[in-house]
Amino acid sequence: MAMERHLRVLFLFLVAAVPSTLAWLVTLRVGDIRLRGLTKRLPQAEGYVEIKYQEKWWPICADGWDYNDAKVVCGQLGFRDALTVDLRKYRYERPLLHKDAWLTRVDCTGSESTLTECRLERLIQGTVSLPCLSNMTAVVKCDLGPRYSGVSPTTHRKLSAITTQPQFVRLKGGANTGEGRVEIYYNRQWGTVCGQSWDLKQASVVCRELGYGSARSAPKGAQFGQGHGPVWLDHVVCTGNELSIVDCAHSNFSATSCTHDHDASVQCNVPDLKVKEKIRLSGGRNPREGRVEIQRGRKWGIICSNSWTYKEAGVACRQLGMGYALHALKEVWYFEGDKLDFVMADLKCDGTEEALHFCSYKSWTNKECKGHQVAGIICTQARLPDLVPDASQVRQSIYLEDRPLYLLYCAAEENCLASSAYQMEWPYGSRRLLRFTQAVANFGKADFRPNIDSSQWIWHQCHAHYHSMEIFTQYDLLSENGTKVAEGHKASFCLEDSHCYDGYEPKYDCNVGEQGISMGCDDTYKHSLDCQWIDITGVPSGTYTLEVIINPLRAVAEMDFENNRISCKINYNGYQVVATECHLGEDELLNSIY
Repeated sequence: MAMERHLRVLFLFLVAAVPSTLAWLVTLRVGDIRLRGLTKRLPQAEGYVEIKYQEKWWPICADGWDYNDAKVVCGQLGFRDALTVDLRKYRYERPLLHKDAWLTRVDCTGSESTLTECRLERLIQGTVSLPCLSNMTAVVKCDLGPRYSGVSPTTHRKLSAITTQPQFVRLKGGANTGEGRVEIYYNRQWGTVCGQSWDLKQASVVCRELGYGSARSAPKGAQFGQGHGPVWLDHVVCTGNELSIVDCAHSNFSATSCTHDHDASVQCNVPDLKVKEKIRLSGGRNPREGRVEIQRGRKWGIICSNSWTYKEAGVACRQLGMGYALHALKEVWYFEGDKLDFVMADLKCDGTEEALHFCSYKSWTNKECKGHQVAGIICTQARLPDLVPDASQVRQSIYLEDRPLYLLYCAAEENCLASSAYQMEWPYGSRRLLRFTQAVANFGKADFRPNIDSSQWIWHQCHAHYHSMEIFTQYDLLSENGTKVAEGHKASFCLEDSHCYDGYEPKYDCNVGEQGISMGCDDTYKHSLDCQWIDITGVPSGTYTLEVIINPLRAVAEMDFENNRISCKINYNGYQVVATECHLGEDELLNSIY
């Protein structure tokens, strides 16, 4: 190594001393980058570094190669960090560079998102490339981290589970792995990051914190939909080497006037797991729909739809690189397809997986699915709505009412009462109602429209308007062990824009023309409206859980379904009710731990 340094110093001295031999330093724009390993692995996290330039793959000279250079390469390939590589096994396999090879010298600080941002130099003297003094190519070893450790190259199954430790940073609203709106958990609540000073350095810190590589994009302006709750961080400035986004310089938590239309997002570099090659669609009218077929070894099979939901469909669309799941189809008899080799039964995903192969399933079999229930999907790259109910409205507005039966004829017509109500001697007596206001905002990137055409809307004579969705909300009251103590009901709604946030205008009116909830608006059902309740007549005093679920059948596709449920603790003493700990259902895990 000492001799190499001396030779390099001498070489640079000669170049500087003799003008006629000055080296030509060329800044290069690098496209693709890859690692060529001694053995094939999945993902490929170790090997010789090669870059694609003018449609050819070229090695990189190892002269001056250090950890900072390796970190940038690993980040661009989707890995969070670089590790020390054992060069002994490359001693005899490591290719020598010939004097006429295309050579690059790299100088990175370690905070760059791509190798292109580093100083890349091609050394040329006249028409001859100057020598690579080490005569060796650069080799790197990347850190898989818990997110990508233990992926089998043959079956694509995870051999070790992804860490179950709770994350305090997450991505929401993205269709693909490693993308979405940045959210931070603080003071028992999820909030967002202001994107007004957002760039690749800040975004790369988030990506690496989540176990991905560097950021390939740092979108601003709520590109993956607006968040809710507080904007926790503003004026974020990172060096690029922090372990967490909260380690970067920033204003005090929530000390900002920034609004959610400036929410910051990321698109991270992720490792290539070759999962796209293991799934295909057949029989569809276009490439984005059809029967789902997956590969196992060299054989192809279908998936039974007995447990097929939007979660599994979303993973399938993600694996295909086709965006969001528009529909999770349980019957695909109308999609033609060949008889395949096997069937996957009882597939269940949590919705975050990168491929169906990483989900749990009961078995592979050569039997047919029961009742020919075969899974299919329709994917979309279009922007989608994202409905979020307001938990604070429920908590602040909840109360009891003993309502006379003679005022409940319309509610009875719409099945808003418990079954015992229909056994009473009308119009005498009353029902005890748990009433509350519900406000549902659309923070997505498109309007929320009913799932059926207006010609099929149902006219409700009592309320004198059309209901455009027969089941828009579901209300339930649960005991402490999770059983239903009140029948609850599935409420049909007349959708409209009750209120719009700054910069947005209402479009939909329940009583005139089209129905829906515009992007940036909300639909508020006041506690005083008919059917805005749960009939709790006969329920004893005690502690319960109130659940409010929006779009429960997932009849309309959304960017995110995990934020559609409100949960409140209800204390009922027989004559008074108090709601506490109201929150979105997606917050329950961290709230139960901390």
